Amino acid sequence: MNDEETKAWEELEKRVAQAYRDMGARRVGHNVKVGGHQIDVYVELEGKDRSLHRIAVEAKDHERPVGIGIVSDFSDIVARLRRRGKIDEGVIVSGSGFSHEGREAGEEHGLRLLEPEDLDAMVDRAKKGKGWMPPPYTPPAPPDPDAMPEPGRLPPGSSVPHRRNALFTGRQDALKRLARGLLHEEAPSTLVTQTVAGMGGVGKTQLAVEFAYRYGRFFHGVHWLNA
Repeated sequence: MNDEETKAWEELEKRVAQAYRDMGARRVGHNVKVGGHQIDVYVELEGKDRSLHRIAVEAKDHERPVGIGIVSDFSDIVARLRRRGKIDEGVIVSGSGFSHEGREAGEEHGLRLLEPEDLDAMVDRAKKGKGWMPPPYTPPAPPDPDAMPEPGRLPPGSSVPHRRNALFTGRQDALKRLARGLLHEEAPSTLVTQTVAGMGGVGKTQLAVEFAYRYGRFFHGVHWLNA
């Protein structure tokens, strides 16, 4: 990185930090060590219910749009920090936007991808008393129980560490049974669980990943937990 690029990156980082301050952040730190990882901007925001929302922000000001490599690398860091309870969200702010593949990767991994103009809109929203978060995600109506939806994007804020396997085929009956159990058979206020059981190597993980990408958008969020 030459001097001009370094200056542009520093200016973007300062702009990001100031935007979160203008949103009312209780803490904003530059180049902070979080769980052993260097984070460009670390933010703590307080919700209306006084809950703490911790954000790790990566600032990028490259000549080209940020691509899948940078997004995937940062998503790995965010996933580790989430598992350790260090942060609640990962954000990348790019001064030159994002490639199509980069945006898809961000959505798959539950990262918020922003450009400076998005930050300005968030600040404006906060100053108008509408809060610093965008409107909550509203899932579409569940599909017909006998229909097989096409793969789609995960809800905002979701965290699934696996990309969809484009070669996945078959097992539609198992996917539909899971969907019926989680989407159709109980009242919305009921806590429902489903279990996929079987010997090692039969494809339990792949089935769960496929379900997440085909049916995830019909839930408020999808989060992968290693137990």
